[in-house]
Amino acid sequence: MKKVSAKNYFGLLYLLPLILSVIVLKDRSASIFRQLYIQLRYGFTLSVILISSIVLVTFQIKKNQYRNLLLFTVILLFFSMSLAGVWASGRSEPTMINGLIPIVDGENYYNDALRWLNGGYFSAYSAKRPIFVAFLTTLAKISGQSIQVMQALIMFLMAIACFLVVKKISGKLNSFGTTLFLLLIFFYARQYIGCFLTETIGLILGLSGFALLITSKDDMDSWSFYLSIFLITLALIARAGTFFLLPFLVLWIYKVQISKKQRWKELILAFSSILFAFFLNELMVLHFGSGENIPFSNFAYILYGLARGGSGWSQIMTDRPELFMLDENQLAREIWALAQQLIRQNPQNFVSGMFRQYVYLIDFSYQTKSVFSFMNSETVPVFITTQCLLYLASMIGLFSLVKRERAFTSLMLFSLAGILISVPFVPVQDTLYMRAYAATIPFIIFIPCLGVDFITKKISSPLPSDEIRQSIGFYSFITVILLIIFIIPFFIHGKRMPSIVNELDCKENQEDILFVMNKGSSIRVRPENELFLDWAPDFHFSRFYKNIRTYSFSDFVDPLSELDAPFELRVGINLKNDEDIYIVFPGGNFIDKSGIYELCATKQPYSDSPWVRELAKLYVVQDYQLLKTQ
Repeated sequence: MKKVSAKNYFGLLYLLPLILSVIVLKDRSASIFRQLYIQLRYGFTLSVILISSIVLVTFQIKKNQYRNLLLFTVILLFFSMSLAGVWASGRSEPTMINGLIPIVDGENYYNDALRWLNGGYFSAYSAKRPIFVAFLTTLAKISGQSIQVMQALIMFLMAIACFLVVKKISGKLNSFGTTLFLLLIFFYARQYIGCFLTETIGLILGLSGFALLITSKDDMDSWSFYLSIFLITLALIARAGTFFLLPFLVLWIYKVQISKKQRWKELILAFSSILFAFFLNELMVLHFGSGENIPFSNFAYILYGLARGGSGWSQIMTDRPELFMLDENQLAREIWALAQQLIRQNPQNFVSGMFRQYVYLIDFSYQTKSVFSFMNSETVPVFITTQCLLYLASMIGLFSLVKRERAFTSLMLFSLAGILISVPFVPVQDTLYMRAYAATIPFIIFIPCLGVDFITKKISSPLPSDEIRQSIGFYSFITVILLIIFIIPFFIHGKRMPSIVNELDCKENQEDILFVMNKGSSIRVRPENELFLDWAPDFHFSRFYKNIRTYSFSDFVDPLSELDAPFELRVGINLKNDEDIYIVFPGGNFIDKSGIYELCATKQPYSDSPWVRELAKLYVVQDYQLLKTQ
């Protein structure tokens, strides 16, 4: 009988970090770990020390298989603890209420995923970003439409992408440079853990494309090189950003292949990879959208802000609020026309607005705007020290390119040139912590890592890698991601619910609603006199009130703030008319049974402010009953 080597069973050990991740996410104990979770999500100094020291020690392990297993474990635990920190703190963030319920952008994407699963189509808002919403739709199906499970799945995929990329670049950078890369990626990524935002898929695809580009740059006859171009393009389409990177990559290919007779072959293949990504996106816009849609129509807002001298994307809301009575496509056309008119009338304002973005990018006195602003510490002195060190490492990294391989040097310089030329059209002032740069942030943070690698090259060298094993895991992961985005969503389009006779007799001032209840998708607000540890989905009213007041949408916030606990908050769609809605269930009889419910609810009126245009309508339930279990 043939003996089975222990190596054949080694892969089973990768189940251990998965088990530990589940334990972390299910932990609700009042222990020291709770503070650790919150620190890894929101803290700085302790997180930097902890992550750096553990990862550096991990890289000292000589055997590849043991080092990789431990590295995967620590990365997955860092990401899992960050998500647990969101749930434990219950903090409200720009697109997430109390660490759980999506709002604004996240709410639109989540509800469009539900709409697709229930036989509908993406709204005009989401149809212009079909890659992420298709991705989210698959995760919604897998999770049973549970928000918490979807948050965990996205976190898990981000952690795997980070692990695979770190493994790839550890053969290019020494342990110190690779540790800094992981540290910077984690601090950038953690702000999106738990959020339903395009930055998540942009980062996953961007990391994968970057790692593949760096490792396959010397073999342009390999299909993996063109796959890297395709993935980077997909990342930029999913999370619109520094598009000028793409033509500069094509120019780089021309430069390094200029002495070869068949250089046009490489150029055509690269250009075809870019076009194919755009072609797939256009097909998705047509298939998932419910009518005419304008891809990247939100750029009209950016262009208008630049034309007004760099006033920001939201300036149009102040200048012309009456336009926001139009539908999405008409609105985009009007803003385009106004922006072009302003540019013709005052071109100097447009130029000023463009160049102002470079000031925001470089001047770290803008603590939420500059290039490394996501390394945001608890105190100003630590922040300034950190920024100075990163800028110094970046300058050394740029200098070190002179000492490195010519093809690699030119690749980094051309990539940076493409990113820098894009800056005026991806205004730094419009977002926080380099949000719009998710797809190409790996190129940016690689520069200071090169500097650290150069400084420490005498005490540490790049790690030997098992290229075959790495390739199997890497390409398997990319295949799964592409299946989630491009294949599975086509097979999970639901069917419209047949007409149901109203069982409830709703009063005249109430609306009849059909609503799907899912587990792990609500916030439960309880009275102050109940003894329990605040942790999603359960919070005391004081914690909920404090966090809901971070939003400026008084139309939405005031009614919730005035409710008496206990009550439950949910988000979803009205299956009768596809309307995006928030639902409040007063009273302590929280709903645990998943299914389709009929509701009688009163609608809370909103103002005509453009700021609440994309906000789901708020309803307070007066009566309900279960129609169908799921």
